[in-house]
Amino acid sequence: MMKLSTLSGILLCGLFSLTTFTSQSQCANEILLVVATTDAGDQTFWSITNDLNELIASGGPYANDSASDIVLCLEDGCYDFNMFSETGWNGGLATIIYADSILGLGFGNQPFDSFSFGVNAFGCGGDLPEGCTDQEACNFDPNAVVNDGSCVYPGCTDPEALNYDASAGCSDGSCQYEEPCSLNTITLTMLDTFGDGWNGATYMITQFGNAISEGTLVEGEFDVVELCLAD
Repeated sequence: MMKLSTLSGILLCGLFSLTTFTSQSQCANEILLVVATTDAGDQTFWSITNDLNELIASGGPYANDSASDIVLCLEDGCYDFNMFSETGWNGGLATIIYADSILGLGFGNQPFDSFSFGVNAFGCGGDLPEGCTDQEACNFDPNAVVNDGSCVYPGCTDPEALNYDASAGCSDGSCQYEEPCSLNTITLTMLDTFGDGWNGATYMITQFGNAISEGTLVEGEFDVVELCLAD
């Protein structure tokens, strides 16, 4: 099976032509380039240059509203991925993947745009933006590519609510509150002289044979319970 190694950077009649191939056994690092187009596929062109500004690979154009997988063989080092067209890629996306990890990603919204990435190399200036990548989170960052673990999620943020969630990052309107008593407010005081709670003993208040309140003193010398009882 032949793998694409180097493409010509010569623009011929508006098209980039493929020129050089190499066998898979000669491939140092197999890189997957995914080019996704919108309605500007016929204007979508790209090139890859190394840190000496030498042309390594190039391609385009593509069909509109399509996704193309391109396998490249790259040596270890730093590279620039260059995106260009007359009006920009118009929402098109280029993703560079190596060993199941994204090395670089770009949208090419300008007539010329570029980003840097490294293959088994560091300090190439192509660090991917970090942030919260979960769209369900309060602090979702649409520009983030790498999730930095900062996501926080909606919940009840009112400490006075029955279902207060201390970990919630924003309110989702789910807070529930205890309704005020419209009957008779009764205060029940539970005491324990030893100060270690009731040790499993409980109280129960019934009306017409039905339990309307029950509980226990879990620990300590005393506790207070507010009850709402009818006449």
